Amino acid sequence: MSKKILKVFVLLIGMTTLVSCNNAKRQYMNSFEQFVTSVETDYSTYTMEDWKWSFDEFKSFEEQFEIYQDKMSSDDIAEIADFEERYLRTLSHAPGSIISNLTPYISSFLDEEGQDLLQRFGDDLGDVVDDIRDFLDLFR
Repeated sequence: MSKKILKVFVLLIGMTTLVSCNNAKRQYMNSFEQFVTSVETDYSTYTMEDWKWSFDEFKSFEEQFEIYQDKMSSDDIAEIADFEERYLRTLSHAPGSIISNLTPYISSFLDEEGQDLLQRFGDDLGDVVDDIRDFLDLFR
């Protein structure tokens, strides 16, 4: 009889742990989505300090991803990738002066691949600025 009770107890602890991990993962995903939605909604009013805060938050979500990644399905990972893409897309709407001022700050937490992406983004931004200047020169 005591072996059955022990088995039931171990099973209950295992189920509780599994549910707890899934709840923490889901809470992380919900928080990340709420953060991205908030940035998408409010970015037009962001100051330099707001952008720095958003980068700190983004970095924190990226670090938390490492904790939960092994517990995620491919659909969960795709959802996180969508959050990252939405955040970076919103960042592209930030004024160029803010982006150039934040480049060293952003660089501090990017890996080599992220550094390359940032460099390409900066190059593309520079090309856009050059194109705008050329266009404006046509009217001078």
